[in-house]
Amino acid sequence: MRPRRDQRHAAGRERPTVIAGGAAPWATSLPLAEALFLATVVPVLVAGCGPGPGQTTALSRGDRAFAQGDHEQALAEYLLAVREDSTAENLVRAAHVYVVLGRVDEAQSHYRAAVVGDGAYADQAAADFLTLAKDLNAEGDSYGAAYAREVAAAFRPGAGVDELAAPLARHYQETGEHVRALALWTRGTGVEDPDEVYATGRAYQEIGDCARALEYYQRLRELASRREAEVRSNEGRCHYELALEREEEGDLEEVVRHLSVFLDEFGEPRSLRPQAYYKLGETYEELGMCEDAVGAYRMVARVGVAGLNDLARRAQDRENAIRFGDGDARC
Repeated sequence: MRPRRDQRHAAGRERPTVIAGGAAPWATSLPLAEALFLATVVPVLVAGCGPGPGQTTALSRGDRAFAQGDHEQALAEYLLAVREDSTAENLVRAAHVYVVLGRVDEAQSHYRAAVVGDGAYADQAAADFLTLAKDLNAEGDSYGAAYAREVAAAFRPGAGVDELAAPLARHYQETGEHVRALALWTRGTGVEDPDEVYATGRAYQEIGDCARALEYYQRLRELASRREAEVRSNEGRCHYELALEREEEGDLEEVVRHLSVFLDEFGEPRSLRPQAYYKLGETYEELGMCEDAVGAYRMVARVGVAGLNDLARRAQDRENAIRFGDGDARC
């Protein structure tokens, strides 16, 4: 059975950090729970103003329970304190315990209420959720890590992006959120890690920008030539897609170029080869290059795959129209 989040914290995992001296909260190292205790509980006790025997309050009972690692009891007491007096300080205590317990939505709700009362707590909230995101990422919970980081960024935009960019980008890419993945992959300058270069190329390809994708695939070849086979199919598909785009723009010479690169240099995915030869034949016809068109049409049947017999027959019809001058041949 997996330990609860509060048990993992008790086992020594780093706790969320608190803003100090105006520094970015995710750059500090003071544990939030310790900071809250030092900042609010200890001064009261030192001053001799703490509740005496028989005069305990929900807040003091919560502080003691938290210090003893009884987070469920601490939460119950802090929530009671919030019901008695919903000050920002009380709300933040409850919010932090919710984070320790991994209950992100409740933590977010309480932090938001605290920030309304005191905007300075926005940094503390961001630090708390960012640490949670790091913990969840380390545990392999990419969904939880992404959500916690998004909540942190809601309190302080950009929080944790540099530290969590790669794992978050992979998560977004795996879940089909390619635009968000791309924004993270390209956040830095001069990406040189082969895995990140490949992932960035894939992200561009998924959003339909094959021209940029090819730049990253070429860079991957330069960085790790052994991975050439890994990207051949992606590069080939990109050239095929670019040929279709150029056809829509009416740039027939570029159509021929991209189709030729696809067929001559890559040939993958193999399932696209018949369509590519047929499209090449049509383009040659448009350009008045009749012999080249016949040659392309003939290749359709030679590289044909199951289920494309109709395309092969159409290619034969086009070839006959060119050779014998019948039909609507343009040559």
